Amino acid sequence: MPVVRRYILGRIVSPLAAAGAILCLHSAAFVSCATPLEIRQQLAGVPGEEVPLRLELPAKPMPGEATSMGFVRILGLPPMFSLNRGFAAAGAWAVSLGEADALALAAPANFEGTLVLTVELVRDESDEPQRWQIQITLVPKQSGTTPQQPAMAAMATLAPTSPTAPQPKPAESIGSMKAAQPLRAAARAQMDRGRQLLQENDVAAARLIFKRLAQSGVAEAAFALAQTYDPEFLKTIPTAGLQPDLVQARKWYERAAVMGNPAAALRFGELYPR
Repeated sequence: MPVVRRYILGRIVSPLAAAGAILCLHSAAFVSCATPLEIRQQLAGVPGEEVPLRLELPAKPMPGEATSMGFVRILGLPPMFSLNRGFAAAGAWAVSLGEADALALAAPANFEGTLVLTVELVRDESDEPQRWQIQITLVPKQSGTTPQQPAMAAMATLAPTSPTAPQPKPAESIGSMKAAQPLRAAARAQMDRGRQLLQENDVAAARLIFKRLAQSGVAEAAFALAQTYDPEFLKTIPTAGLQPDLVQARKWYERAAVMGNPAAALRFGELYPR
């Protein structure tokens, strides 16, 4: 028998209750409650086959606008599903803007039903991402037909509310993380200078160097910047009472991971309680 479920933000709910409910995301990484978000796309697919998401992102940036740190975060993906790009940690998937056009959902063969996923567009250093939802209906392919949207009357028979689905373990689920680009000589020299400043206890100056490089797309610099806020890393350098900042550490580890740094993906997941 196929598994018939409806997921909204990582929870199994009845469709009728979901239609007018206030949506709350419960995750170790993110907690967000708001009125129902706009559903911008309604997609159909077949269980066991990849479903191209074709995310409808806002207009592309103007020439010269920084995009290296922008990425898309997908929330509410059940643990038996995966994406073909990006990485999963702390209950969410993060995918660079450069890979978003090729993003596809891998659905298990024994699932039949509808998922409502939340998409967050994080541009550069904006603390408030743009949010919307996409609805994906998976139904078995009939001979000579294409998947169709089930009627709401049929949807009403789906499973009632159950506890939050388990979250993926850090760095356990990785679609196709792009590899970080090798550093050029000038960037390498700046990275070395930043690390030297850390050893000289000039963390503020080191952060300026790392941040500037990260904004130009250097994954290693974003990782190094995250470390300057990480309590475990700060124990290893001669800081004069410098206080860690887990919010900033998570923020920059996530960006470094999206840019292709696998160590950042691992540490990003480790910073959330299980």
